[in-house]
Amino acid sequence: MTSLHLIRTSSFSSDSFTNALTVMKSSDRIILLDDGVYSINHPILQKALALVGKENLFVIEHHYLARGLVTDDALNFISMAALVALTEAANQIITWQ
Repeated sequence: MTSLHLIRTSSFSSDSFTNALTVMKSSDRIILLDDGVYSINHPILQKALALVGKENLFVIEHHYLARGLVTDDALNFISMAALVALTEAANQIITWQ
């Protein structure tokens, strides 16, 4: 069973991403959206990547760009349409905020 974890708050102001990692499986997928995109610059991102792999971590591109974020890491940017497709494919969707 694949779960989709939607991370909506920054790891700099909330423990929601840390809490999410405690229940995630390696087959799960993560989407950073809203202020959750700030987590790309937080050490928690490396823990998430070690657990689910880069291929299962996604960032809503226009949320990232709207916040003026910059990173040297190659990220899996997706559109809102791709978010819908990922939610349709998931067995369970959990929103963390």
